[in-house]
Amino acid sequence: MLSNEAKERLKNSGIVYINHHKNAAFEADGLLCLFNKFKRLLSLGGVERSIIPSQDTKEKTVIVIGTGRGGTSIVAGVLNSLGVFMGDLACAPVFEDRKLADAYESKNAKLAMDIIYDYNTRFSIWGFKRPNSLFYLPKLIKYTRNPVFIIIFKDILSIGNRESISMQTGLLDNMHVALKNYQNILSFIDKYQPKSMLVSAEKILENKVFFIEQVCDFLALQVTQDQILAAENFIEPNPSLYLDSSRITKAEGHVDEIMGSLIRGWARLIHSNTSPLLEVFVNNELVMEVLPNLYRPDLRDNWPNNDGHVGFEFKLKFKPNAGDVLRIKAKQDVEYFFIHHF
Repeated sequence: MLSNEAKERLKNSGIVYINHHKNAAFEADGLLCLFNKFKRLLSLGGVERSIIPSQDTKEKTVIVIGTGRGGTSIVAGVLNSLGVFMGDLACAPVFEDRKLADAYESKNAKLAMDIIYDYNTRFSIWGFKRPNSLFYLPKLIKYTRNPVFIIIFKDILSIGNRESISMQTGLLDNMHVALKNYQNILSFIDKYQPKSMLVSAEKILENKVFFIEQVCDFLALQVTQDQILAAENFIEPNPSLYLDSSRITKAEGHVDEIMGSLIRGWARLIHSNTSPLLEVFVNNELVMEVLPNLYRPDLRDNWPNNDGHVGFEFKLKFKPNAGDVLRIKAKQDVEYFFIHHF
């Protein structure tokens, strides 16, 4: 039984625990009743835990669920900081294991099971985070060992706005998608009653240390003070690395040669195989637009699905003077990938 102090901290933390058996707070005849009760619980901030994770088996798979741009990367990053293996291809800032995700999403069940068997052999506890896993959660339950879930919810206006910035899509359309995804999550909870920890993304930012403590307790993790500090430092309201890497318009490139007013180089979109229209600025004034479509055999094999048509060559209409500044960026991007002072 939790102490009154612990209950109060849970109430303010936005953390809800659900047993794998029917929980009184979530017994409902239908999704609408479940949804209404869930809203009431989040307005209160949380409920007393119905499970004691420290008595559970040490072998488990931690599955992070949420909608895209909904805070799953925060949870995955915290788990990684606490020493939970998140997959062979998982790395900052999003910690998504595309190795296992691609196996599931290509419907290659044998490959997925082989990867899971490998992870089970190497780690007593490991995690998996992928927003698209909403579409194959029953298979995750079926194939993973002792699955437990950390499910994160976030304000859908914030989600929609962040998706608009990253993917250049409509705000209201994004909000509809987020709401539908949350409805699917609630249906999953209602049908499978998984052993879960439900958290509010907004409350995590307000209660970082307590959230980390509850994750450790929920998963029965033995962690060091340095790991706790690393997890705390990972939680940021607007992490610059995540915001930068998640832009669909993010481009990279390089100017290889400048000969007077002649400029040669290459550029590409990181998240797309299409060539980005480039904007060329001199002293903050847009002077021309260029499409990088020249064949560069030396870059042909540098990136997946790259046909090598990433080169550009153009000539300014004037010869730059000493002190002039040349800047180049993709038209829809917000960052210059090249800056040169003459």
